[in-house]
Amino acid sequence: MPSKTNRNKDTQVPALGGAANWMDPGEKGERITHTDAPSYLILKLSTILSRRFNRRYVELIGFGIPEVRLMGMLYDYEPLKFKQIVKYSMMDQAQASRTLAVLIRDGYISLHGPNGAATRFTARVSAKLTAKGRKVSERAMDIAREHQMQILEQLSREERKSFHTVLHRLLDWVDSKEES
Repeated sequence: MPSKTNRNKDTQVPALGGAANWMDPGEKGERITHTDAPSYLILKLSTILSRRFNRRYVELIGFGIPEVRLMGMLYDYEPLKFKQIVKYSMMDQAQASRTLAVLIRDGYISLHGPNGAATRFTARVSAKLTAKGRKVSERAMDIAREHQMQILEQLSREERKSFHTVLHRLLDWVDSKEES
């Protein structure tokens, strides 16, 4: 039976057993239902937040999450090499390449090599925001911070600390599995 919450009915799926099943999942996880599995809930939350934020970005600045993510990374950490952009943007090489091509073509990002401006990525070429890209990135960062605050406001200070710790522990675990 769905819990009584103010969540949108379209996103509600009954959690059979709820937190009790996480506390005692069974020897092989047999008490965890598909819709109450940690990976399902993390993906569901991420998908819903991405859709909502993407609509807002498109409405306000004309870009979606891939463009905002790339420009945001450059805003915080420029210059970046293509390998770094792929690794930290969580995009595959093809998507990163397509997104960068559009942002370069439209004058939001420029490429720089050891001898100055470059026309394509090589191992020694890095991407940077142009003045136009920095201006849009600043607006995108304002929107992103507003969204992040909306998320954090749903949690108490102690929940924020615990959630942050747990997310980083899981990310470290996933990273260690990728390396083995």
